[in-house]
Amino acid sequence: MKRVTDSQTALSRNLRKARQEAGLTQDQLADLASISNRPIYVFESGKGSIRLDTYLKLLDALGLELSVVPRGAKTDRLAVAQAARL
Repeated sequence: MKRVTDSQTALSRNLRKARQEAGLTQDQLADLASISNRPIYVFESGKGSIRLDTYLKLLDALGLELSVVPRGAKTDRLAVAQAARL
């Protein structure tokens, strides 16, 4: 099994939170993203990682996009995430 990094843990928590805020189950999100529910379960549970293209499909299904913020930038991460909503 691949080692899960702190960044992956943060991303998985953010994905779970966004999914729950959208009122979606893992199965519903998988259907919207046209993927199986297995990667969502594995990623959200911290048991492994997912491919970037899969993560981007999930974000798209949630109406979100990936933003790159310079390391050390003083930003409110929640505000950045909310501003990225489509």
